[in-house]
Amino acid sequence: MVLKKCNKCKEEKNIEYFHNNKTRKDGKDTWCISCSNEYNIKYYAENKELKKEASKMRSRKHRKKAEECALTYFNTRVSKCTEFTFLGTDLLKMYENTPKCPYCGRIFESHMEVEIEHKIPKSRGGTSELSNITLSCGNCNRLKYMMTDEEFNIFLIDYTKRLISHLNLDDRAQG
Repeated sequence: MVLKKCNKCKEEKNIEYFHNNKTRKDGKDTWCISCSNEYNIKYYAENKELKKEASKMRSRKHRKKAEECALTYFNTRVSKCTEFTFLGTDLLKMYENTPKCPYCGRIFESHMEVEIEHKIPKSRGGTSELSNITLSCGNCNRLKYMMTDEEFNIFLIDYTKRLISHLNLDDRAQG
């Protein structure tokens, strides 16, 4: 059994009672786990407001970075299509106002999951103006294909009814 002396309580304890620390020669902290925990509890109790403020600052910084990243992504998507009459900032506002798929209701976890969807497909006379654009998940975008919003909503309702009916039949067959 390897022993180590804690610099705080001055007790010799088994080396397993010390946290790992790669910066130390022996690979362990200078304080034992008990002393470290005691110090941390006291420190955080005395510095709650400071901790809250630091957390807010990290959150603001993260939110700003995520927004910059999303804007870059939307600007790139918009610049690839010369037909679009709007900017990436317009898509970012749309994404922030409604961060979920308008068809299935799935909440987007990231701007990378968003696809630009024409409410009335271009193949059916739809335009690439912002009023004809919505942001959807990839599954709904592919499933909608050449349907208008109205046709796709009717399709989803019908599909859901058939799926529920099918599941109920399966349950009865097994029961």
